[in-house]
Amino acid sequence: MQVSARRCGEKPPETLLALYRNSVSIHIGTYDGSIDVGMIEETESYSVYQIEKKFSFSSTLKGESLKLFNAKESDYRYRGSADDDEAPIEEDYEHDYEYGYRELKEGDAVMVFLRKAEGSEELELADYRDAVKRLSPEEMAAYESRVKELNGLFSEGTPSDQAIVNWLVATAADPLTRWEGVYELLSSFENNEWRAERAKHIAAKLERGEKLEDWELNADFEDSGVHNNSAYAALLTDEQKQALMQMLFDRKDAVEGQQDEAKEPEEAGKIDEGDRVLMQLVRRWGDNRLAEFLLGELRNNTEPPYLKYELMTTIAAILGDAEIRDLAGRYVDIYQDDEQEVEIDEEELADKGERIEPAVSDEAADVAPEEKIEAGDTNGAEVTRKITYGEIRAALLAEFISRSEQKLTTIN
Repeated sequence: MQVSARRCGEKPPETLLALYRNSVSIHIGTYDGSIDVGMIEETESYSVYQIEKKFSFSSTLKGESLKLFNAKESDYRYRGSADDDEAPIEEDYEHDYEYGYRELKEGDAVMVFLRKAEGSEELELADYRDAVKRLSPEEMAAYESRVKELNGLFSEGTPSDQAIVNWLVATAADPLTRWEGVYELLSSFENNEWRAERAKHIAAKLERGEKLEDWELNADFEDSGVHNNSAYAALLTDEQKQALMQMLFDRKDAVEGQQDEAKEPEEAGKIDEGDRVLMQLVRRWGDNRLAEFLLGELRNNTEPPYLKYELMTTIAAILGDAEIRDLAGRYVDIYQDDEQEVEIDEEELADKGERIEPAVSDEAADVAPEEKIEAGDTNGAEVTRKITYGEIRAALLAEFISRSEQKLTTIN
């Protein structure tokens, strides 16, 4: 991990706990659509409009009651290519972000977190991206319960870190709010790991006689306005750690139940973001049971390669085997599409994965005898064949699973 990496990149998502701390009021209601206020900037490639998103509230969970609220935003709208005559089009944000952001549609049920604007009594969204949660009826009921629990914890002032940790574990126990609990806990571990890596980095620079940068000299260097959650990691009890790991094991029964009812079984078994973050969290104390469980997930997983790689790195970290880690690294190094072909010789093929067996159609296999090259009869010519990167990935994955199973057999 590079120490400088934490100072750049995309803003981390805001958890329910963070939004609660930063808000003066929390409301349940409906998104009523948006209106254009006017254009504030125009270039050849895009226009910027000031818009107002309209909300109507039916109930208040925290703070003063409010019926209506308009959120002011800047909306970037991108034009088509310079060669076409199409009108400007809005940038497509229809996909859902991994951390839980969902594009709003008129009529959506929402939970909205508001704060006071800096130096003003005017209300604004508590976060430009995460302060509006679009929720299903089941999710809304779960989130409402979690907020009411926080109301109780904060009713007599700032609660203890241990009380917050207990709430986070309870929040993680509900699959509907799991991400909110485990992401906060994971960030605590990562913050501590970052601090340790930062100290190591600074010590190495001093040993080399190098000058420290301003951010390295500041022992309290942190993002301003962010609550320090570093204590949470140390306060997790062994019992709570085992409970968190059991939540992952219990996922298997839940997935099998979904597959019995789902119209598309392959969709039911997909790993959602809450469980993905839970896997990253429990790997820090996971044992062979966790490795065996994750191997089962990997065998049946239909996720994209980068998500398979997350499972592979977690398994490799638990098993502590350099060869298994290397297989995971070789897997993620393949960035080409599965269908893309590559022509390699047999020696290179062995380096990329000894168990690659390209699929061959009956027609392709039915070649004249004189076209076949007998083993060892190459007359010095280089023997090559075409395979796809998908076949290479599949071979590395199969080898990874096989080596991991062998490792588990030797240590069980």
